[in-house]
Amino acid sequence: MHSRLLNCWIKACILLTFFLNSPTSLYSQASQTNRELAEAVENAKNGHYEEAITILKKYAEVKGFDDFKTLEINVYLNLCYLATKNKAFDVKRVNALTDSYFAKHGISKTDRLKSKDEIQLLLFASRINSNVKNNEKMVYYLSQIKNYYEVNHFEQDQVYSITLNQLAQGYYDLSDYKTAIEIGLKAWKVNFDLFGENNNISFEILEILYQSYTKSNEPGKFLDFLNTEGLVSNTYFKEKCLDYLIAFNNLGTEYLNLNHYREALEINMKVVELRKVVLGEKNLAYLISLNNLGETYAGLGNYQKALEIHLNALQIKRDVLGEKNSSYLTSLYNVACTYLKALYNFEWVT
Repeated sequence: MHSRLLNCWIKACILLTFFLNSPTSLYSQASQTNRELAEAVENAKNGHYEEAITILKKYAEVKGFDDFKTLEINVYLNLCYLATKNKAFDVKRVNALTDSYFAKHGISKTDRLKSKDEIQLLLFASRINSNVKNNEKMVYYLSQIKNYYEVNHFEQDQVYSITLNQLAQGYYDLSDYKTAIEIGLKAWKVNFDLFGENNNISFEILEILYQSYTKSNEPGKFLDFLNTEGLVSNTYFKEKCLDYLIAFNNLGTEYLNLNHYREALEINMKVVELRKVVLGEKNLAYLISLNNLGETYAGLGNYQKALEIHLNALQIKRDVLGEKNSSYLTSLYNVACTYLKALYNFEWVT
């Protein structure tokens, strides 16, 4: 009797073992794992980092996942580590897995849903590298996204627009101002086509272009951009443009004080033109710019042009401010000095 019961127990154990290792059971376990990971990814996206870390950490080193799942787990895990300033943060592992996956698979050309997920991981990998100032790697990952969209003619896409914006900033941070300008101008056009010009991203791109043109010693080209795009007369951008014009007016004054008259002329001419559009001829800031332009022409020896400008400023100040105003008296002094300089040099440059 005892022997018969033992045999039945052994058979039951064998059947149970078979059941637990059957495809149905394994599928159930896999489904549970996938549910846990999906929930962890959602927690990471929604800012519930500690809950996400608990699950993602458990599976980060597990073998048997496909390449994409392994990459996804580790990217989201390190995003959570980064957000919580966890010392386990490992950018080298993220980069190794990202490089390996995209070298082997690239971005899918046939499955748009998969390509969307792959691009998202590239964006997150670039963000991780940006946060640790690894700008070369950030630019490398963003460039892969940019190339994918351009090759497949998906330029009218919000992700493409965001990628260009971040890429322009990345090149600026690498001091590659020429490429930052090239990408920034493209970002401006795509952003405009998608959302119109009146959005916050426009200001971000505008600032990148301003900084890049300034660092490239091409401020005149940025002023041309403001003029060509009609931004100085656009109510949405008016205050920002006025700030830029103040900065460039100061730069023109600096060139003037250093006797760099050619550089000063390019800037001061455009500042005068744009301030006239934005502020009008009776505005004091415009008249100050006009004075700088007159002094620039005088420095270049073109006293006839300098006198013409100073007399124009003098007339406007007299009409607007009166003859007893200090600014009017300054312009009167400038006119007198210009006459003296012309006489002293014994020539009129026309």
